[in-house]
Amino acid sequence: AYFSGLIFTIIIAYAIVKHRLMDIRLIMRKSSVYFMSLISLLVMAALARFILNDFVFEKTNWVDLSILIVATLFFPSVRNFYHRLANKYFFYSLYDSQKLIAGLSEKLNSTLNVNKIYRYIYEALDDAFHVKAFGVMRRNFKGVKNKEEYIVQFNKGFGTSNQKKFSGDSVLYKNFIIHNKPIITEEIKNTLLGNKSRLTINLLQKYGVEVIVPLNAGKKTIGIIVLGQKESKDIFNNEDIQVLEIIGSQAAMAIQNALQYETTKSFSVRLQKEIKIATKELTATNKKLRKMDKVKSEFISIASHQLRTPLTSIKGFTSLLLEGAYGKLSSEKREALRKVYTSNERLIALVDNLLNISRIEQGRMEYNFQKSDLADSVRNAIREMRFQAEKKKLSLKFKNLAKSMPSLKIDRDKITEAVETLIDNSIKYTEKGEVYVTLEKKGKFARIAIADTGIGINPNEILKLFEKFSRGKDVHKFHTEGNGLGLFIARKLVESHGGKVWAESPGEGKGSTFFIELPLKK
Repeated sequence: AYFSGLIFTIIIAYAIVKHRLMDIRLIMRKSSVYFMSLISLLVMAALARFILNDFVFEKTNWVDLSILIVATLFFPSVRNFYHRLANKYFFYSLYDSQKLIAGLSEKLNSTLNVNKIYRYIYEALDDAFHVKAFGVMRRNFKGVKNKEEYIVQFNKGFGTSNQKKFSGDSVLYKNFIIHNKPIITEEIKNTLLGNKSRLTINLLQKYGVEVIVPLNAGKKTIGIIVLGQKESKDIFNNEDIQVLEIIGSQAAMAIQNALQYETTKSFSVRLQKEIKIATKELTATNKKLRKMDKVKSEFISIASHQLRTPLTSIKGFTSLLLEGAYGKLSSEKREALRKVYTSNERLIALVDNLLNISRIEQGRMEYNFQKSDLADSVRNAIREMRFQAEKKKLSLKFKNLAKSMPSLKIDRDKITEAVETLIDNSIKYTEKGEVYVTLEKKGKFARIAIADTGIGINPNEILKLFEKFSRGKDVHKFHTEGNGLGLFIARKLVESHGGKVWAESPGEGKGSTFFIELPLKK
């Protein structure tokens, strides 16, 4: 019985020392620190009592009480001193776990630089455990089969040479890493799991890895922390494992945030570079297009000038023929010449429009701004368009609702041309009824409205109605000769006066109203 008890005691002692049973070694070391702290204070208190009682005061109870109070107040400082001494020179790993976790947490929250995060983790754990080696490995997947691997990101003390990648172990992952459980290499070496992961265990022992700490951010495993043996050659006790588990979770979140920031930053930098390249290309293309547009405008201007001379001659000679200057013509010949004359007029109008557009786009349109009565411009436009209205048996009326409107500084001919264009447009697309023109004062603006009882406008087409070469969807049924330039030129002429042009319509078949608005003061 005596020998059995002795053997049992030896086995328990071995388990306590070797396998962290009850963490008795840690308790003994902490007790030693407390004991040394207490002894030091007692010695200093006795020395103080001796000096005070024998050389300064007589023996009194209040002196003893004062020494006791001072000793009690100084005890935490003396204990911390021995802790630091033990950690620095004896590698006893007597650290304050709460301070360790809080201090590291504060540092991790202070940066989004992943390399700094690795450094902070290393410094904190090395200061607490005095490990011979430390490393951080990021989890990754490769290949078509998505095979798990771990890539070295930070290495301090592990002699891995140039090897940066290591294969993962599904057994260890499913049983420890995914559950955020640190792996003690020595403890699982001879277990069933160790047998299943024999190659990985051998590799860990080869490089001297004592502990693997999972880095899990939520349900995602970012990587692992690997720790070598302590300088004191002590094992990692239960408190160490609990601390490492907490730090692993903190570190994982910090690393994930830093990686996401780096990804965002990298994307932003790449995007800026792409935008810069695209902007450069667009600038070059735009410059080229402006040059081509200038060439186009110059070509149109030259071509239009060249066309205008023969068209004017055709108009003149056709007019003389129709008037009988070269002899009497039969009715058939007169009808043919009338068609020639009408077509020539359309060509002259087109050439004039092209010339105007060329001048507008090149900034060569000349304006003669003078104070004028806007009502006179409207009346002149109506006078010019009355024949066309009567030809279609339409009523063309004008009402001036702004009797006291001051004179405006305008180019009278250009505004007359713009009003003519809008009235002409209303006449072309009104089969019966009337075109009603009004002039009124609207706040700080003079407004001309041309209302008709024509075909109306589809709401989807109103916004593009005043664009170049733009015509309504079905307007060709009513007027086939339009080219989509008149309204564009009218808009440009009005805008050059600081005004605006727009159209409104209740819908198709319900008529339209075109507006010109000019500022009263310019």
